[in-house]
Amino acid sequence: MKLGIYFILFSLSLIGVIKASHFYGGSINWKAVETFPNGSVSVQLEYKFYWRSDFDIVGNYRCNDTKIATQFPIGDASTVNCNVGCTPNSFSLNSKVYCDGYSLTNNWSSGKRTELVTLSSSQKYVEALFTGSSWLTLRSGGGSWQIRVKMNLTTRSDINKINTPPISLSSPIIKLKLNCNSTIKIPVFDQDGDRVKCRFSTGNECGGICQTVPGAIIDSDKCTLTFKPASIGYFAAALQIEDFSDQISSTLPLSSVPIQFLFYVENKPCNVSDIYFNELTLEEDSCIGLDFNQTYNGKIVIYSVRPVTEIITLGPVGLTKSPIQNYNGNSSLWYIDISWLPNSPSQIGTNIFCFQGVNDQGSTTEQRCVNLVVGGKAPLFSNPYPTGQVDTGSSYTLFTIDSPNEPIKKSTDLSYINIYNNNTNNLILRIDSNSLNLTIENSTKLQFNVMNNLFVENETYYILFDTGVAKGTKYCGIKSTAITDSAFWTFSIKKVSTTTMVSETANTDEATTTTTVISQAANTDETTTKTTSVQSTTITEATAATDMTNLITSYLTTNMFTLRVSDKILTTSSLTCTNTDNYWFIILWIVIAVLLFLLICLTCALCYLLGYIRRMKKILPTSKKPILVKQKEEMLVEKEEQDLNQFKFYIKRSQEYGYKCVTLQK
Repeated sequence: MKLGIYFILFSLSLIGVIKASHFYGGSINWKAVETFPNGSVSVQLEYKFYWRSDFDIVGNYRCNDTKIATQFPIGDASTVNCNVGCTPNSFSLNSKVYCDGYSLTNNWSSGKRTELVTLSSSQKYVEALFTGSSWLTLRSGGGSWQIRVKMNLTTRSDINKINTPPISLSSPIIKLKLNCNSTIKIPVFDQDGDRVKCRFSTGNECGGICQTVPGAIIDSDKCTLTFKPASIGYFAAALQIEDFSDQISSTLPLSSVPIQFLFYVENKPCNVSDIYFNELTLEEDSCIGLDFNQTYNGKIVIYSVRPVTEIITLGPVGLTKSPIQNYNGNSSLWYIDISWLPNSPSQIGTNIFCFQGVNDQGSTTEQRCVNLVVGGKAPLFSNPYPTGQVDTGSSYTLFTIDSPNEPIKKSTDLSYINIYNNNTNNLILRIDSNSLNLTIENSTKLQFNVMNNLFVENETYYILFDTGVAKGTKYCGIKSTAITDSAFWTFSIKKVSTTTMVSETANTDEATTTTTVISQAANTDETTTKTTSVQSTTITEATAATDMTNLITSYLTTNMFTLRVSDKILTTSSLTCTNTDNYWFIILWIVIAVLLFLLICLTCALCYLLGYIRRMKKILPTSKKPILVKQKEEMLVEKEEQDLNQFKFYIKRSQEYGYKCVTLQK
């Protein structure tokens, strides 16, 4: 019996040897947690590794939802060791990581582990290393691996504390298309706001995969990698993420953290994209502020004609996701709900969360990554203005709202301010957060203008904000919270109606008397009509015409209100007013337009006539001074041609104006 057990265990070990290509990459990071009175420093080391799920039958390399929930350890039984600067305090840490993600389609599982080590005050430059062998089979390089992190524990002169290195995250397998140009963005973030650069790993940083992506070009400042693969298969990339301070003159990086991952090249058309993220999904590099120990809920929505079989997520420990479903019954939209409760002190700060969709044909979306900032405050809006009744007495209205809890700046993401009619719920205006019309004043106030001709008198409106209309100035720029309550910011347009009534009394041998009464009615919360009467004034027809012209000019110049005639007949002790219509305004302006047109035509005619008279003065009639043409054989040829041309000119011009020319001969 024992012999049989030994045989089974030996067979399993042989399988592990035969299938030795099981490492898919990973990363190591660090953070100074506490400095003690004696100068020693507590450092948190966090490492994440990816393994081939089916490496063994037992399941020591495979994750699933149950293992994620129970924090099951996976990976090689090896260690992460101190390698440089290890005196007097060294360390050797278990390299097995706790399950936090997996992909059935791409056959990998991932895990993360966090350990605390204490280093003495004399240990200022320390390096840690994870080594092993057996990358999976690659098109170039492979075999052994080395992942090296470099820690600088000196106190920075510019911020008076130990540096915090940049963080990064990537899916272990990024799919590319054969002979197609691809640009891959490496997600990075630096807590200190330092300048971050990326470079290829070299020497003892990368083992057997140093610069093994043939033809790849890295943009160190943007942390993007451009690659046009010429063959199908796997390629491994090893990069170092480094931070630099603009306040420190040294050209050496403050820290250097590694990240290693794979490219898988397949033979598919370059410009065909049959699966991609829907606009409801968070944008790349979105920054979301979360409260500690409070649950965050989100949604990932993907468009794909083919069924989406997997939505891969890479994020902080404890993040969960729901099964894939159709979104709102749409057979081409697929989604999952995500949930995360940040309840560990190590999660305070920025956490990178990446995700990717896969359909049943193996096609994938791009990898998209966002930042979840635990303890970061999202800007909250308050004090909207205007509210209540709004007087549209100008061509536009300025709307403002404050962000008292966090300073803000303009957003670079696509989000909108929406204005709706409260009675119909129809959208009347949408303002893009990137619009020049939207501005930020003093980092505390968001403002925008709206043309008043979009509004209707006596109507009520409300304003809603998408998430991220503005963003905070701290961290990675946390998106502002949405305004979804239609009762939060409402306003109504004041009704301004103007009635013009004219009565005329004809007196023999006396000037005509014209009386004008103007009443304005403004809607309030009660159905009250306020009437303002202008005392009757006796004026001459010329004065009345002047006043009417001024009224019309004011109307056209401001375009702020519309004169309306009351439907009722107003009666005073001395005046009788009848129903009129505002069509006379239209007729009046048509007449004015016609007169202006005639005036322009007359001006053009006069200009033409003056030009004609000036031209006439240049030609002399034959009755006053005949044109004499003499033939002189002795003249030079050049002189003859000049005279002949002059002669022809005068003959032609004289004939045009009806004059006769006489040629005299000797």
